[in-house]
Amino acid sequence: MRGLHLKKRGDWWHYYRATPREYHDVEVKRSISFSLKTRDFSKPKLKASQISCDLEQQHIR
Repeated sequence: MRGLHLKKRGDWWHYYRATPREYHDVEVKRSISFSLKTRDFSKPKLKASQISCDLEQQHIR
């Protein structure tokens, strides 16, 4: 599945995505990363999809 943006660290799933190049002049970090606070794969899959959708819509505006 393209654009899943998930990584497992230890027992926890994290959202991980590169910062879009358009924001490199205002954002020092080159990646967005945070815990989804779950160990079950089905939950972070849905959360990551929603987060990615929200970020894409903000980018379009």
